[in-house]
Amino acid sequence: MDLNRILSDRREFLARLRFEDAHANICRFTNPYSEQVSLINALMDPVVENVVVLKPRQIGMTTANCADTFWATYTARKPLRTIIATDHNKTTKSIFGKFCNYYHYLPNVLQRSNPFAINKNDKTLISQRTGALIDHMTARGDTHGR
Repeated sequence: MDLNRILSDRREFLARLRFEDAHANICRFTNPYSEQVSLINALMDPVVENVVVLKPRQIGMTTANCADTFWATYTARKPLRTIIATDHNKTTKSIFGKFCNYYHYLPNVLQRSNPFAINKNDKTLISQRTGALIDHMTARGDTHGR
């Protein structure tokens, strides 16, 4: 496995990610939907500064966006902080679960290359190599995200 090639090619890295579908089946991100491909292409476009996703319920957009965020965090060379804010605890838990699955199902060589600490209470994933982290919070009610 050519680690440098995988890390430098976003699509190569994303193809190695696994996630749970709506029926709790573990799936690979090797055959993304056309909408997911469009999103990843927009996120990769060096000319594009901002990507806005308007989604009433397009299946797979959160999965693709989270996968890209995981790649950016995994490959960061310095501390990078990403905050995922949702309006419901259930959504926060679901999205946090996606990131945990991405990490847990990574091939061993990728896990060893950049180990992450996962804190289920704080809902954070932190690279032990760079300090880059993904923080999840619910911006509703009396929680810290509000």
